[in-house]
Amino acid sequence: MAELGPIEVLFVEFPGNQFSGEIAPALQELVESGTIRLIDLVFVAKDADGNAVGIELEDLHPDARGAFNPLVEELAGLITDEDVEDLSEALEPNSSAAVLLFENVWATKFRDAVRNSGGQLLARIPIPQEAVDEILADRDAAS
Repeated sequence: MAELGPIEVLFVEFPGNQFSGEIAPALQELVESGTIRLIDLVFVAKDADGNAVGIELEDLHPDARGAFNPLVEELAGLITDEDVEDLSEALEPNSSAAVLLFENVWATKFRDAVRNSGGQLLARIPIPQEAVDEILADRDAAS
């Protein structure tokens, strides 16, 4: 198998268990364009009492399974029950979430170029959306 990476986990909450499925077409576009490779996908549901359960693709309703299954690579199963349990602690009661494990395919050529030139990644720091919004608001206020 070819080398994987860079790999990320994305954990997205849908308050009120109002998951509409709109992420399927967006994920399909990212996969088909070669931007990402979806390695695994697990849904999580948390009830009013705070009990959470992971839902694998094969356990989804056939319509939902049909929308997501073709997008996930053969490596599915890398998100463990322990991962789901740990991540679900952050969920509010009566909410659902998606746990996505994906490869940033767009970055592989750059990764290889860095390695081939003797470089190494020292840090990768995601910037939360709230921080970006604050920076932009401060910039706009200063203008």
